[in-house]
Amino acid sequence: MKPKLKPHRHPPQPNRTFISHKAEANKSLIIGIVAIIAVVGLGLLLFFSKQFVGKAYYTGGVNSIGVVSPGEVVSDTPFTVTVKANLGTKNTVGILFELDYPDELECTDVKSLLNWGDDALIYDTECDNSNREAIFEYATPNYMLAKSGEVEIANITFKGVKEGSYNLTIGRIKILDLDTGQEITLTLEEAEIIVVAPKEKPICTDSDNGIDFNVKGTVNGYLTTEKKEIGTLSDTCVAAATGNEEDTHKELLRSKVVHELSCSPEDVISHSWHHCGETRECVEGKCVPIKSEPYCGNGVIDAGETCDDGNAVDEDGCSATCTVEEGWTCSGVPSRCCFDSDGGYNLSVWGWAIGVNEAANLFGTYNDSCSNEGKILERTCTSDSKVKINSQDCPSGTHCKDGACVAGAVCGNSILETGEQCDNTTFTVENCTSKGFKGGTPTCTNCIVNYSSCTRHTVGETCTLFTLGALASTCADGLTCEKNNIGALVCTSSIPPVAIVKPIDIKLTPVGSLIATTSVGKGKEYDITVTLAFN
Repeated sequence: MKPKLKPHRHPPQPNRTFISHKAEANKSLIIGIVAIIAVVGLGLLLFFSKQFVGKAYYTGGVNSIGVVSPGEVVSDTPFTVTVKANLGTKNTVGILFELDYPDELECTDVKSLLNWGDDALIYDTECDNSNREAIFEYATPNYMLAKSGEVEIANITFKGVKEGSYNLTIGRIKILDLDTGQEITLTLEEAEIIVVAPKEKPICTDSDNGIDFNVKGTVNGYLTTEKKEIGTLSDTCVAAATGNEEDTHKELLRSKVVHELSCSPEDVISHSWHHCGETRECVEGKCVPIKSEPYCGNGVIDAGETCDDGNAVDEDGCSATCTVEEGWTCSGVPSRCCFDSDGGYNLSVWGWAIGVNEAANLFGTYNDSCSNEGKILERTCTSDSKVKINSQDCPSGTHCKDGACVAGAVCGNSILETGEQCDNTTFTVENCTSKGFKGGTPTCTNCIVNYSSCTRHTVGETCTLFTLGALASTCADGLTCEKNNIGALVCTSSIPPVAIVKPIDIKLTPVGSLIATTSVGKGKEYDITVTLAFN
């Protein structure tokens, strides 16, 4: 490929004060160098030998050229590498090189970093993916733009690839020395690009971004190091365990310790504890200054308050202004509140209760349900605003279903109720003979009698016609109940008899008919006539 050439123009004359005598002396040499490059161009590269060295990124050593480490390269993401050289004290106005890359990579762009712009006389950059080469040719006649020392030459961009290791090699290079016109000898450094899989986004999240005792945070992550279950927990205040729910509730209001939750590097919820100090206390999972004057949330029912549960938030029974919220009951100091969705002792409606469980002293939401014995477990609020479980039988004519007493038969309770033919082993008809079968015992399926297990009649035996589920008679499978020649119902095979035909006499008649006399069935004879056509 021939390099691109610009129409020659003389650069603006610089201030002579800033040009060394050496530079003045080399102006003619520059023109000669540029002329050589312009004429020969990329063709020179055909005579350059490729050099292969150890896998290493550009190190910055004097008289070296290589690829700067691009950092972490993620799979399926485009990446860019920078070609950089250290020319030491030498100066240059012409740089040509090729960067070789493996078949798996595809170059998309080669961009000059020399900033020679309109002063470039030769400029050619190309991604030659057919030959797996990135080509770079730049030269300028403006010796005031000569490069020396460490020089960023070009950026080369590649399409994203899958994980793996890919070698980049500067295989051909020519950088001309402005002072001598000779090629600068450089050490070529091969780069090994390591492409890695993208990192998974962390599973664990913390709303207060780590350990912050002054903010109540919520953490979502693995609950244990086994990483079997993900849960959501919030920072809380810690009280000394006394075994007494009342004392523990009061201690929580004046707790000095925050139970802080955060995310570990393994995405597991991590636990730590922090003492708030003498002038601060833990309120709602965070350290706050201690207030001395009456206020809503201090756990004391002050003037103008109907409750105070130790916080100033809504939707927990005691509002942010310390008034009892609709549908709740609150009692005690500090206030404990309870909510019953079905308004109390209401067995016909499924409901739930929110509050401290009377038996376990644990706060939560408790749903009405049915016991294994069929009793209803009704949750209600007690006079001291705790959740109580009430267990009892449903009223007559109803049964427990999904936490409520509902009307109708219950299939499976072994009680024969209206609309049921049977229930487990309880039957309206306990034998098969009453339905005309030979014997046996019926079964119960979905509280409907199933007679398929009864002993049924065989061929020739007296039978009974009826419709019992899928059965049409008392005959065995494959038989039908039909009247015989005397009018009695008997089991008959519905499969026609197979006739075995045996020829016993065959003769050809004068008219061209073939007559065969055969024996079919039990001694019955049939004449079979086959008509033949004669030409």
